Amino acid sequence: MARYLCVYLPNWAIERQAKTPPLDPNVPFALVTMRTGGWHLAAVNPHAAALGLNADELLADARARVPLLQTRPLQPEKDRTALAKLAHWCTRFSPYVAPWPEADERAGSSGLTLDITACDHLFGGETAMLRAMIAGLSRGAFTGRGAIASSIGAAHALAKFGQQSKIIVADGQIADAITPLPVSALRIPDKTAATLKHLGLKTIGHLLPLPRAPLTQRFGKLLNDRLDQALGRAGESFTPLLPYVPYRAQAVLGEPISVQEHILKLTKKLAINLVPTLERDGKGAR
Repeated sequence: MARYLCVYLPNWAIERQAKTPPLDPNVPFALVTMRTGGWHLAAVNPHAAALGLNADELLADARARVPLLQTRPLQPEKDRTALAKLAHWCTRFSPYVAPWPEADERAGSSGLTLDITACDHLFGGETAMLRAMIAGLSRGAFTGRGAIASSIGAAHALAKFGQQSKIIVADGQIADAITPLPVSALRIPDKTAATLKHLGLKTIGHLLPLPRAPLTQRFGKLLNDRLDQALGRAGESFTPLLPYVPYRAQAVLGEPISVQEHILKLTKKLAINLVPTLERDGKGAR
């Protein structure tokens, strides 16, 4: 059974920029973005939140209430670049890591998905692995919420909307775990989630007993697809970032080889071919 770990970074953008001088970390700080009507707050740090500032409000109104508010523009491109670097750091937990494609950059949040199938024993189990990841993020001054489940949809939903910062769901318990979560946890469009809530269908548990055909007719195929993906009844594409390999060698074979002696001989030859490049760059390898 495949196992996935999702980590949600609710304050990714502002925590990334808060580490960059000359910002004073002890004063209110916000990221801003241009929207209809002028500059709006996109994300706020704890000091700004404690003074009553919230994302989405006009910058002019915020400055009127908190004159000493420090601001910087939201930087989605730099956030994505930094997220790719964080994904590389996460390869210590699994070689298969992918940033969330649907991360809400306007809100300054983001996340990562890891395929940890057969990896957790290297850390003493899933609990220890999850703790190590969240602790590592904390040491880097990043807030992280993580969840592990046998489907990407469930791990994603629980990491982002679960009541605890670290959640592990055993095989066969997904339905019980995601039942109390809001319908927006299914990664559906905001408009669809708003309509469902207006109809009184506020949680995933409200959707589970309903016949699927009327839901598809009213909301399209995506809603049922997301529900099946979360429950582990349908597969979901997962495209991890390919690690950068600075030194490589290859051989084109006329036919496959399967004899161990031949494989070792070819591997040795390829390794020898890399020696001049490694020596040129002053690198060592084993």
